[in-house]
Formats: sequence, C-alpha cells, structure tokens
Amino acid sequence: MISANNITLRVGKKALFEDVNIKFTEGNCYGLIGANGAGKSTIIRHLTGIFRQDSGTVRLGGEDVWENAALKAKLKVLVEKVEEYRATEDSMRATLLTAQKMADSIVHE
Repeated sequence: MISANNITLRVGKKALFEDVNIKFTEGNCYGLIGANGAGKSTIIRHLTGIFRQDSGTVRLGGEDVWENAALKAKLKVLVEKVEEYRATEDSMRATLLTAQKMADSIVHE
C-alpha cells in the first residue's frame, strides 16, 4: 500500500498543495487525471521519494519513502518521456513507448 498523509508542498508562501491524503491499496490500478499544472507529476514524485514534502508523510508498505534507497530501488515509475532513459533495455523501452502512445491516445480522445 502507498499512502500520503497530510502532505503539503509550498514554494515560498504559496501552497502548491496542502494537506493531501491519498491511499493506494494493493491489487488495484489507479490513474491521476487533471489539467496541465494540476500537480499530477508532482504528486508522483512525492510518492516515489524524488521530492520531499514540507510536511506530512509518504509511506510505501509502511516505510517512509524519503531517503530510503533500498525501498526506492524496488520502485518502477513510468515517466512522461521514456525516450530520455537510454539506459533502459531496448525491449523495455519499446514496451514503455507503446504504453505511452496508448495513454496519449486515450487522453486525446
């Protein structure tokens, strides 16, 4: 399970998001939908420990994600531009590019 409890992110005095609570349970598939700039990618970066929130906690399987290298090593995240990840094996990159095209098609419709 992935959970975010009361996470807040501020830039200066402006809150980009405040007291966000999310719970993703095992065995389910979730998606984030919203306009450009709504914070979808930012939330993903917090859930995966790339960004650190100003307050609140983000946990994966009960463990804090921030500065947890062992936990982060287990994560796989589909990013916006797969083609930028040249270290990814060719077959994996092809699969991810296909998934990205499918997602773009769904969003376009």
